[in-house]
Amino acid sequence: MAIIYTYPSITSPNASDLLLISDSADKNKTKSIKISNLPGGTTSGVQFLTTTGTSGEATLASGVLNIPIYSALTGTINKIPYFNSTSSLADTTITYDSAAPSYDFGTSATLTAYQLFPSNIQDQNGEVGGANEVLTAGGSGASIIWAAQIDTGITGVTLATGTGASAPLAESITNRELTITSNKYGGTTQIGYVPEGGTSTTFLRGDGTWAAGGNGETYILSAETAAGSTTSSLKLTDSQGAGQTIKIVGADGISIARNSAAQLTISGAPGVTGYTVIDMAEADTVTSGATVNATYLMTTTVDSSFTATKMKIQFSSVPSLTGISVGIYTYVESGINSATVNQRLGSGTVSGSTTKRKIIPLTVDTGQSLALTAGDSYVVAVKCEGGNAGGGTLFMESGKLNAVAYAATIDGNPTLPTTLTTGSEGGNAFTATTLRPALTILSGAI
Repeated sequence: MAIIYTYPSITSPNASDLLLISDSADKNKTKSIKISNLPGGTTSGVQFLTTTGTSGEATLASGVLNIPIYSALTGTINKIPYFNSTSSLADTTITYDSAAPSYDFGTSATLTAYQLFPSNIQDQNGEVGGANEVLTAGGSGASIIWAAQIDTGITGVTLATGTGASAPLAESITNRELTITSNKYGGTTQIGYVPEGGTSTTFLRGDGTWAAGGNGETYILSAETAAGSTTSSLKLTDSQGAGQTIKIVGADGISIARNSAAQLTISGAPGVTGYTVIDMAEADTVTSGATVNATYLMTTTVDSSFTATKMKIQFSSVPSLTGISVGIYTYVESGINSATVNQRLGSGTVSGSTTKRKIIPLTVDTGQSLALTAGDSYVVAVKCEGGNAGGGTLFMESGKLNAVAYAATIDGNPTLPTTLTTGSEGGNAFTATTLRPALTILSGAI
């Protein structure tokens, strides 16, 4: 689009000629308008100037511009004017003094101010006041002047004490005298400072008074000679030798023992916890003469955290064995027979059994721990030596997963290996088995 001044000029515009405008009523969109539609628009411009009338607005119509001759305004110098009608002004009572500068409102003017924040407030004498001065009525009461502040607030403070109150401090002001009262405790639910009058042998009672402690007596508390493993006595003896005896009796595994006149020992057997890998009730077979001497390995995941101290196994009859061994190993996901080490954490061995149920204590291996963690998997081992088909066989659950990575036997191995890896089975290969021994891992004392 060419620049506007480069367009050719028109010397005789027509009323129907168009102009480009921005329409403010329609988002300043560019539009066209005829010259004849412009307010007062003509093609001839202003041709005549008239001065008809003395009031009203100036007009432009058909090339004639009319400006009325307005009447001259009059007033008083330095007076503030106001409109006393829609077309005339008059003087107010306010006079402006440019020399001061200041405004004089006159003696009969009334000034209404809702919020007034002048930088300087003058009194009737033209004074603006000094530091800490206040506006006050003059001597005649008919004027306002700046003067020194007379009100000094509180003129004195009195300290006092009281008794029986719901608060430790109280205050009051009378004739500019402030009284602060500190209340002392007067008994029951009251609050206050500790009242005077106490000594080293008295105590403060709930009624706010002091009383002697224990009638001045001295008492001795001692442990008497034990009457047995589950009973003992505490004796309270006063300074006159008289006393009262209280017997302490143990029960339900709790024992009482007197160590000295100053010490009693109260003890009880710790509880037993643990984890059952295969319950005896789930067993559906027992070991045969061909399998009773094997080492059985199986994986399990414990459901709680505890420290293993022993393992319990169950035989169908009293076994004729020369040795029983148990152990716990770590478990790696690659399996019992993998190249990655399953480390033994602890083990235990006994020489046979005279009962069908056998509990075997565990000993922690050097540098290891039998603290088992909930959700972790482990390998448990049971080995019986010297058994036969008629000499007591181990309860088993059959039909389980037949995978050497999760359950295996080592036949003929004389001792439990310290690690489970390929080649650590003492010259005897790991063999997959579907049998799982019935056993429980225990924690605590039996």
